[in-house]
Order: sequence, then C-alpha cells, then structure tokens
Amino acid sequence: LFVFYFYLILSAVLFFHSLFLIPIAFLILILYLFLLFFMGVYIKRTYSFSEILPGDPYQIHSDFEKLKKQYKLKNVRLLKIKDMESVYFYFNSFKTVFIVLSEDILENFNIKDILCFLSYAFQKGKSGDVLFLTVLSSFLFLWEKVFFILSYPLFFLKKNKKRSLFFMLKFLSLISRNVFYKNDKLLFKTESQKKDQALSLWKLDNFTRFNLSPMPLFLSPLFLTKLLTNYCEKDYISLQPLIKNRIKNLLGSYPP
Repeated sequence: LFVFYFYLILSAVLFFHSLFLIPIAFLILILYLFLLFFMGVYIKRTYSFSEILPGDPYQIHSDFEKLKKQYKLKNVRLLKIKDMESVYFYFNSFKTVFIVLSEDILENFNIKDILCFLSYAFQKGKSGDVLFLTVLSSFLFLWEKVFFILSYPLFFLKKNKKRSLFFMLKFLSLISRNVFYKNDKLLFKTESQKKDQALSLWKLDNFTRFNLSPMPLFLSPLFLTKLLTNYCEKDYISLQPLIKNRIKNLLGSYPP
C-alpha cells in the first residue's frame, strides 16, 4: 500500500495546493476500504466456481479439513474453477481465504502434489500474505482503469501507457518479490518438506509451461505459477519470481 499512498500524495503535492492533502487523505481511507473488499467480490462474480465437497472424486476434502485444523484456520474454502485451465491461486474475500484449482490440475496431479500446493496456500493465508496480495491485485486493477490518469505525468510527462506500466510493475515487483517470496524456505521446517514442495513446483511449472492460460494482468499477484512472465517476457518486472528461482531458493539447485 506504500506505492498506492505515495502516488496519491505525490500527485497532490506536485499539482495541487497543500490543502488538497486533506481530501486526498480522506480519499485514501475510502479507497483502502474499497481495496480490502472489492477484489474478492469481483473475482467471485467474474469467474465460475464450484466448491469441493465431501465425497469429491479427487478425494482431497478430508485432507483439506485436516490442514484447516493443523493451521488453525477456519475460514478457508477450497474451490474448483470452471471454464479455465492450468490455474492455481488463492485470494481473500472479507475474512475468508479461497484456494482455487482448475479441473485439469486436479486430474493431472497426485494427491501428494496437491497437498503441497494447499499447504503452501495455508501458510500464505496464516501469514497475511493472501490478504495483501489480494489488495495488490485490486490496486493494479484500479490503477490500470483509473489511476493511469494521475500517474502518467510522473513518467516523464509522456502519455505512454506501456512505459508507465513497465515502471509500475518494476517498482511493485521489488516490493512483492522481496516481501513474499524471499523467505519461502522458512515456511517448511524439514528438508523433506522442502524437497516435496520443490518437486511439486517443478511439476506445476512444466505443466503450465505447455498449458498456458491467458489471464488479466491485474490477477498476476494471486497466481502461484508465473503466468505474468509469459505475458511480458521480462522476469525482472514480474510480480512473482520464476518457479525455477523458487526451487533454487528451497534446495539450492535446479531441477529438484
């Protein structure tokens, strides 16, 4: 949210009287509340989901319930997304964390790999990362639609959306990747857990590489897989690190 505040306040200082900071501060408060609740509702209404219930053919519901007890998180729901392939992500909606898997991932990965994905999502949910990444996604959505009008003068006064998008992503990537992904190895207590997680990431990376799913740019912070890299072909402006780099971070080598 620092970037979000920075842009609004700097715009007020550069282009308006200092008294304008008062309504800007009020606007920040309103938009902050909006960011907290908007993205989860938007995702749920835009895409089609079905909840994975007891007796599901994938036989993961009971293990999912065990993870809820293990991590002491009650407000977590497991969903299957329809009409979209090769995606796995999580998002926050009000006080609930939603973990979403596409049907082809459920069908092509064994239960051990899926539980590695779910365990990772639970750890992110408990640490609060899911909430912040959801807010970050909503910020990107709003900036792309609204704040571009305010932000483009800050990029050498050129009305170049691609240029401003490049700088925005580069700055946000420094924050998101250093805050959320540098310490992935700390999420796992044993070497066996690290190896299992690295192996599941490697399988997921290879699977999604050949089964790309085009996604809106603003949803990229929510995805475990590196879809944004495929979109912009520049890893240094992506909001998540390459799976290859994550595996190296966990084990010190690639492939696992």
